[in-house]
Amino acid sequence: MLIRDAEQKDFEALHRLMEQLHGLHVRNRPDIYRNSDPFEESEFTALRNDPEKICLAAELGGTVAGLCIAALKRSEDPLVLP
Repeated sequence: MLIRDAEQKDFEALHRLMEQLHGLHVRNRPDIYRNSDPFEESEFTALRNDPEKICLAAELGGTVAGLCIAALKRSEDPLVLP
């Protein structure tokens, strides 16, 4: 498995994964989640261009098989270095 920065060309594969994940949320918690497009291409582009966010793709055998999206936040904890 290869973990790498997500690229714009990965959008379709990542979108399919996000649809699967969002479908689980909608089926299991319809009181919270509505059935809608969970990940538009403009959001993906903005995410990739945001220096405070990380978007990784997991590739297995040349196919995108997973993703990780994270937001970087500065800690207010005095014991943690800035």
